[in-house]
Amino acid sequence: MAASDPELHDGDVFAGHRIDGVAGRGGMGVVYRALQLDLERPVALKLIAGSLAADEDFRARFVREARAAAAIDHPNVVPVYSAGEQDGRLYLAMRFVDGEDLRSLVRRGGPLDAERAARIIAQVGAALDAAHARGLVHRDIKPANVLLDGDHAYLTDFGLTKRLEGGETTVTGAGRWVGTLGYVAPEQIRGEPVDARTDVYALGCLLFYGLTGTAPYRRDSDEATLYAHLHEPAPDARDLAPDVPGPLAEVVHRALEKDPADRFPSAGDLGRAALAAVGDAPGPPPERTVARGAAAPGGGEETAVSPSDTPTELAITRVIGRRVRPWLAPALSLLAGAAVVVVAALLLTGGSGGDTKPTASTTTTTPATIGPGDLRTGRPMKVDPRPTSIAFARGRLWVTSARRNRLTGVPADGRGATRHINLPFSGGATSVAAGFGSLWVTNGNRSQLVRLALPSGRVEKVIDLPPGDAVLVAAGEGAVWVGRREGHSGSAATVIKVDERTNAIATQVLVGEEGVAGLTTGGGYVWLTNGKRSRITRIRPSDGVRKSLPIGAGPRGVAYGGGTVWVAQYDDYTLAKLPRGIDNKTVKQTVAAPVGVAYSGAGVWVAGYLADAVALHDPRTGGELARVDVGSNPFAIAARGERAWVTNLADGTVTPIRVDTVRPRP
Repeated sequence: MAASDPELHDGDVFAGHRIDGVAGRGGMGVVYRALQLDLERPVALKLIAGSLAADEDFRARFVREARAAAAIDHPNVVPVYSAGEQDGRLYLAMRFVDGEDLRSLVRRGGPLDAERAARIIAQVGAALDAAHARGLVHRDIKPANVLLDGDHAYLTDFGLTKRLEGGETTVTGAGRWVGTLGYVAPEQIRGEPVDARTDVYALGCLLFYGLTGTAPYRRDSDEATLYAHLHEPAPDARDLAPDVPGPLAEVVHRALEKDPADRFPSAGDLGRAALAAVGDAPGPPPERTVARGAAAPGGGEETAVSPSDTPTELAITRVIGRRVRPWLAPALSLLAGAAVVVVAALLLTGGSGGDTKPTASTTTTTPATIGPGDLRTGRPMKVDPRPTSIAFARGRLWVTSARRNRLTGVPADGRGATRHINLPFSGGATSVAAGFGSLWVTNGNRSQLVRLALPSGRVEKVIDLPPGDAVLVAAGEGAVWVGRREGHSGSAATVIKVDERTNAIATQVLVGEEGVAGLTTGGGYVWLTNGKRSRITRIRPSDGVRKSLPIGAGPRGVAYGGGTVWVAQYDDYTLAKLPRGIDNKTVKQTVAAPVGVAYSGAGVWVAGYLADAVALHDPRTGGELARVDVGSNPFAIAARGERAWVTNLADGTVTPIRVDTVRPRP
C-alpha cells in the first residue's frame, strides 16, 4: 500500500464492510478480513494502492478483470461479491478463504505422494479449462497461487490473467511479461503469442514441484533458469523422487515440451492424464481443445513477462534484451497471503467447456451436443444382492450391500477381477464414500464407521458412533460426515462430523424429526435431504449451523456440482436445481421415482427406480438431454466425466453407461 494510503484499523467501516484485521499485504495493496454489514458475512476486502488506482490503464484493467472473474460461476470459484471505488480508492470484496498454499504445504511437509499431487493438479487443470473457455490465460501458475482447503484446491491470482480479445491493446505494455521464473513457458520468455498451452506448461512445472519439492529448471542464476526453459530437455521427476510412477513422470515430460503443439491440448487433459497415471481414474477420455477466442491455439497476443519473484531486474534485461519498467513488477504482484490465513484475490476453477469443432485428434463433448440416443450401456457387472451405495476410487466402483458385511470392488472399465473386502461387523453395509485417501463404510445396526486404506483395503480404524442407524456417509469439506437415523433406543436423527486425521467425533448436528435421506458435500457446505418433511438442509462445516428449507415431494439423493445442488425428488418425478444459497430453485421433470443423482462433466445423472432407466440432464438448464434403459430398479449412481455406473437393486448388478455419440454444434 502506498505511504499516502491511510491504514484501516479494526472496527473501521469502509464501503459497508467492518474491518476485522489485516490478512496480507503486497505490491498491489492490502487485504483485510472484514464483515459485510448488510448480509453479516465474512469477506476478504482488497484495497488497491492509491498509486496504482491513479493510473487510468490500471483502473480499466481492474474493472475488466473483476467482471471477468465474477462471470465464472463454479463451486470452486471464490465469488466476487462487489467491486467499486470509495474515497478515491478501488476495492474488491470476495469470499474469505482460510487455508494453506501449495508452496507452504510442500515446504512444511516435503514432496507430496503421487496420488495427492495428481488430484491437486487435476483440480487446477479444471480451473484453467474454465478460464480458457472464456478466452482467459492465467500466465502465472505457481505453488503460491494454489490454495488448499483440505482436499480441495483453488487457483488464485486471477488478477494476473489477461483477457485476450481481438483488437485489445496490451495493458501491461510492450516489452514486459507476466510470470514466475520457475514456471514460465518458452514462448513467454521469447515474447511470442501465448494461449492455453502456455498454462499447460506451467501446470506441468507445478506437478513437478509437487512431486519433488523443487521447480523443474531451478538453476544458480536467473539467466541459467531462463536458458534451461528455452533449450534444455525436460528433467525426469524420478531423478529427484524415485517413487514417482513412470506414467506420471511421462505426463510431466509431455507437459514440458518446448513446442506448445507437443503438449497436452488442454490443462484438463493434463489433469486427467495425471489421475489415470496413478490409478485414480478409469483412463483419460479423448483429448480436446476447450479454449476459445484468443486463448485458443493460434489466437493469442504477444506478451512479455515481469516476474514477481526475480531477485534482479537486470537478469531479465540481459536475457530478453528488454527493459522492465520499475513500477510494473510490484503493480502485478498480488498478495501471497499471511502465514496461516491465505486470502485469494480472485480464485477460479471449474469444468471444461468450449465449442471448438471436433477434428481427427480432438473431440468436444458438452451437454449441448448430447441428445436422445447418445447414451449406451455396457455389460452389467454382478455384485452382492441389494447394492445400496456406490463410490468411485482408484479405477474401481466400490459397492455396499444391505445383506452382506463386505465391500465389492468392480473394475470401472469392466476388465479385470472383482475384489471383495470383508468388513469387521455383522449385518449389511449401508453406505460407502471415498475421500482423504481412504474408503469409509457405515454399518447401520451397530452404528459404526469403518475406515479402509487404499489401495490395500486394510481396515485402518473402526469408529463407534452414538446409538442410532448409521446409514449415509460423505467425505469432503475437511471431514467425514455420517447421517444417522433414529435408532431403536429412541435417539434422534443427526449428522456426525468425524475428523479425518484423528478419526474422532468432532461434533453432531441435530436433524431430529426432519430425517435423513441423502447426504453430500460441496461448495463449502454439507447438504442433507430430509425425507420425512420434504426439506433440504445446508450445514456449515465450521460450526454446524444449519439452514433448512422446503423442497419438492420425497427428496432422496443429493449431489453437488457446477455451483449447484441437485436433488432427486422421488414422489413427484422431478429433479430440483438449487443455487448454493438454496433460497430458490428450478424444477424439471425426470425419470419415474428418481432416487440416485450424480454430477460429472457430462451433466447430471439421475437413476429412476420405477423407470428402470437413467436420465442425463443439462447442468445449465436442468432439462433432460437423454435417457437409457438399465437394470431393474436402479438405485445408487456414480459418475466421472462422460461415464456413469448405476446399481440395480432387483438383480444385484452395476450397469456402466457412457456418452457414445457426440454431435457437432450446428
